[in-house]
Amino acid sequence: KPFATLSTLTLMVPLSAPTLVFNGDLERHTDCPATYSDWDGVPGWETYYTTSADYFNACATNPLVDVPNNLAGYQPAASGSAYLGVCTCIPGMDWYRELAGGELQEPLVVGMTVYVCFDLAVAQDGASGSAAQYSSNGTGVRFFTELPDDWSTALLASPPQVFQQELPIDTATWYHVSGAFVVDSAYRWFVVGNFFPYSELLVQEIDVNGSCGCAYALIDNVTVSYLPELCESVHHTSQGTMVGAHLLFDSESDLLYVKKGDRWDGNGTIRVFNASGGMLMDRALGLNAERTGISLPTSAT
Repeated sequence: KPFATLSTLTLMVPLSAPTLVFNGDLERHTDCPATYSDWDGVPGWETYYTTSADYFNACATNPLVDVPNNLAGYQPAASGSAYLGVCTCIPGMDWYRELAGGELQEPLVVGMTVYVCFDLAVAQDGASGSAAQYSSNGTGVRFFTELPDDWSTALLASPPQVFQQELPIDTATWYHVSGAFVVDSAYRWFVVGNFFPYSELLVQEIDVNGSCGCAYALIDNVTVSYLPELCESVHHTSQGTMVGAHLLFDSESDLLYVKKGDRWDGNGTIRVFNASGGMLMDRALGLNAERTGISLPTSAT
């Protein structure tokens, strides 16, 4: 992979980390899930509050947490062979929600626009005849500067920054949920779940024989990025971070994106090196735009 430097910072960084969510597609694992709510082998993720969110992977030997057939129902992954599942609400139990998330690879920059997206599905006819009885809207991604000490108080205190507005009822479809917001705090943590009071949700029964008396959502491909392109299409990207600036290499377009941070005025020199140390580009920068895409030499990609 190429490496890049900005001479004003004299720092070389590998362009290797995907978006700001580590393992956002949930494919990386050190162990296969043995049972429900088993997150021990999933780097970058954990379950909060009721600690009962579920991790599903096709490598599992337990049919309850297998893919595509599991305790939630039948649903192939949106990509790869893994996803997570959360109970989004239970009628008459407004306090019960299931949450999963982790720490961002770097805090969000105040004043920047950040783009958030994920894939969501509901399922039926799962392992041992299990299935969710209901579906609801409102599942989303909420950001925190610090994780709450008391989730029972914080759970419904504010809505997620990006959430599913439509009521998902097609069990054969992955819904792509996306949105953007201007960062107002240096958020360090992301949490996936439903943060709306039950009275504000759209809830519909989708299986009268469902053995799980809750609304349940499957989530895949969680992405948080300063680049809107990452939520508009699915392709491999690589990213590096430096003080006051952000670099992201998009392998589909062969563009190196340079994004100004709050401690860099956009002036300097960018140098791109190959893995053996040979210089492939030496270019002066004077960025006026918040984000600029630079074409790399063919030998750099």
